[in-house]
Amino acid sequence: MTFLQRLKMKKPKLDNFCVAPWMHLHVINDGRAFACCQTPLRNENSFGNVKDQNLIDVVNSDNAKEMRKNMLEGKPLPSACERCTSKEKHSLNSMRTGLNDKWYHEVKDVIDNTNEDGSLNELKLKYWDFRFSNYCNLACATCSPLFSTQWASDFQKLHPKADKYSETRLIDLEKADVFWEDIEEHINEMKEIHFAGGEPLIMPEHWRILKKLDEQKKYDIELRYSTNATTLGKDKDNILEYWNKFKYVHLSLSIDGANDAFEYIRYKGKWIVL
Repeated sequence: MTFLQRLKMKKPKLDNFCVAPWMHLHVINDGRAFACCQTPLRNENSFGNVKDQNLIDVVNSDNAKEMRKNMLEGKPLPSACERCTSKEKHSLNSMRTGLNDKWYHEVKDVIDNTNEDGSLNELKLKYWDFRFSNYCNLACATCSPLFSTQWASDFQKLHPKADKYSETRLIDLEKADVFWEDIEEHINEMKEIHFAGGEPLIMPEHWRILKKLDEQKKYDIELRYSTNATTLGKDKDNILEYWNKFKYVHLSLSIDGANDAFEYIRYKGKWIVL
């Protein structure tokens, strides 16, 4: 079946299809962009870097175009999708199946208007997963310097010959001006956003987005958080005052144990404070 014939079908063959490359983007704090958070963070899987490119160029990179084109032609999913396909082989739900169930009908028009080379004419990102910074208050044993500033000094001790991370290594997107311009321009397209980090509740970039949504009274946005649950905000900002305004807030709390187990895994956290 040809590409154009498949486009005219009611829906693509969902065994080899995921809506993510049409309506979602996972951006980590060093600027690299991926199809979703389940994509292994290998450079060959990256769609580009938002520190050097605007978002429409990222979603129309060669990797992104090839992924969409292959999906519409019913070809096997690439190795970048290995985490989802592995779960599905064991009869488990995956992020892919969840995204398809939730978003397919909402973005069908975007899929139908895909160009023959797999490119998109417009940026229609409905679900954002932008990891703005590694700024964090904990140094969790399960983490790394890429996702926690508190990890940097220990990393230096463990790897004294490595100079990639200084003791105060902050990796963020604060100065990615084109990226922030794109966010401002396309914020009305967004229906859902996942905040993670670092620790999002102390992250200036998180508050920048949240206050922009509050200013525009966009309370129909679904907010999702991965948080270590050790704080309710930064300075005078209390997150509860904002969450109460939104229709939906989902929390994934990073709590792996209690008492000593918690303090060992979530280093610098104090269970008694929780």
